Amino acid sequence: MKKLSEKPLIIDAVIVLKANSGIKILGLPILHRIILSAYQAGIKNFLLLGKAGIEEKDLVRSLKEDRRIKSKEIQIDYWSLPDNIAENTVSAKIESGHNFWLISGEVVILEKALALNPSSAGIWQQPLILTAEKKLIPTATPSAPCLIICPNFIWPALVESWKAGQIDDQTWLIAWLLKQYSARVDEIAEDWLIKINSVADRKKAITALLQTARKPQDGFIARHFNRRISLFFTRYLASLKISPTFLSVLNFLIGLSGAVLCALGKNYFFFLAGAFLFEFSSIFDGCDGEVARLTYQTSEKGGLADVIFDALTYILFFSALAVGLYRNRQNTIFLWLLGLFLGSISWYYFNLYHFSKSSGIGNKIFLLAKEVEAQGKKSQNVRLTDRLAAKLAFALRRDFFATMVFLTIALNLSSFLLYLVVIGSLMESTYVHFFRSRQVENNCPENQASLDLT
Repeated sequence: MKKLSEKPLIIDAVIVLKANSGIKILGLPILHRIILSAYQAGIKNFLLLGKAGIEEKDLVRSLKEDRRIKSKEIQIDYWSLPDNIAENTVSAKIESGHNFWLISGEVVILEKALALNPSSAGIWQQPLILTAEKKLIPTATPSAPCLIICPNFIWPALVESWKAGQIDDQTWLIAWLLKQYSARVDEIAEDWLIKINSVADRKKAITALLQTARKPQDGFIARHFNRRISLFFTRYLASLKISPTFLSVLNFLIGLSGAVLCALGKNYFFFLAGAFLFEFSSIFDGCDGEVARLTYQTSEKGGLADVIFDALTYILFFSALAVGLYRNRQNTIFLWLLGLFLGSISWYYFNLYHFSKSSGIGNKIFLLAKEVEAQGKKSQNVRLTDRLAAKLAFALRRDFFATMVFLTIALNLSSFLLYLVVIGSLMESTYVHFFRSRQVENNCPENQASLDLT
């Protein structure tokens, strides 16, 4: 019999383990996914209530050994029948004023469903039931799963219901909370909380989770075409335990293969195949980030590697295009264009590096485009170049740019494309240089002081 500490418990969420808690959704057991999703919403202290089955204990052991869990400030306690049925289990108290979540271990939860922070909302007088069911009737079995926020004073009764095996019965639990504590009911979106009981439920959960991997900054082409394709691949890649970094390397090799085909430059079909791989690399580029977000493996190093590989793919492809055109047409103008491209792109990344350092955007390069767009939308004191840059910023999005490259080469306009890219890179690098200079000047202490005085 396990003796528990008399110190008040600090619990943010109580998870009732179920037979389905170990089912994997996109490569992660449901229990792991609940805890990692909850952690993203600011929940750190968990109590697992179980029945001491062999599979259950193995699941909890794998949870505590998971590097994603171990690398975070997550506290997990596990109580099981009959191990923790001692009297002091019931007498153990939740820290005063600390409300907590009650979660079934067989549901897939989207992070937005956990946005409410019950521990910071003071002392609650009644439980709150969150469900997609419009009206809960105590005598009927709820068709939709529920999330429950419990005031700390119901803890002893909750433990008693667990010991009696009643907490597993959602119908009894809802009826008990409604009758005994006059629980309030709020409605949430149906796909925010999905109970996994069938293959159809798993498909529904996977679809809902995949939609969360989209990015708000996606351009038109990414939103309506590229992201649909990358999510199709991610649906299967996430279940294969492939690291996002491996996918970044693989995507770079796809782009590199396109560059090699263009550099060979034997005929139109070599350029077309290279352009296709460049476009496919742009689409597949979404998979590493999607897998990272869906399996909770995001990291600063992974983001930086993705940015570096994207930049290398871009530089190598257009350098190879210039080499291929020279080999195909024996015209030295393409070597001159190669030199101009490499010089301008080096200047561009030099300024981009210093802008990222001074502005604090780090490897989130897309924020530069957003900054440029925002600069052009200001109503006063906006230069003509800023307005033009804001209008053309969409062309810098990789989804649009890669599609434009493929279509231009498909129309057998490779030479025109190279001229366009070289001129564009010269203009882009020049603009970014002066944009960075203005930002540094505006942020210097002397100018800030003069602005404050005026």
